[in-house]
Order: sequence, then C-alpha cells, then structure tokens
Amino acid sequence: MQSGVTTTVVAESALVTVTGELDIALASTLRADFQGVLEQGVETVLLDISGVTFADTAGLDGLLWCRQRAVGVGVGCGLTTPPPALLRLMQVARAASMSRGPRLFRLVRRRA
Repeated sequence: MQSGVTTTVVAESALVTVTGELDIALASTLRADFQGVLEQGVETVLLDISGVTFADTAGLDGLLWCRQRAVGVGVGCGLTTPPPALLRLMQVARAASMSRGPRLFRLVRRRA
C-alpha cells in the first residue's frame, strides 16, 4: 500500500483520508492538505485514518496539529476508528479515549 493523503470536500464537510505509513514525511503532507481544506470554509472535517499501517510520534503530532488548527478556526474535527496500534499510541498520549473523560479527538466508527 502506498502512503498518501486524499481530500474530498462536499458542501461544508470534508473527508481527509490518510493511508500507509504516517511518519514525518506524510505528516508534513497531511498538514498542508488539511490547511487547504480549512481554507475552503468547511464546518466539519473527518480524518479517515483507518488505512494507516504505521504511525510514529511525528505522525501523531501531525494529527494533533490538524485538530488544533481546526479548533482554532471553529471547525469540528473527528477521526474514524484508528487501527489498534495507532489507537494505543493515541491513548498513551491521551489524545483519544473510548471512555468518559477528556479527550482530544472524537472517534467515529465508519460504516462499511
């Protein structure tokens, strides 16, 4: 699987799909593409990270940057269900939680 970021904007909503290895190189691409989506005036952005096969701390930082940027301009930002290894990294970093309590990301289960 090739790593990449694709974006789809429909009306006031956007889907940003991340696939492959979410490392420092792809995180840079993610930031640039995410900023471009925000500049289109969307109200909500869903980050589909279900196709991520690997993520390191630079990748997690890229996701957190996206959320911070969205919140800063009043745009809702959610994630599809991340792969187990990435979910664990996010939980350790307290970036996501499936239980009650503070969390940075709202997790969304994607329907097939």
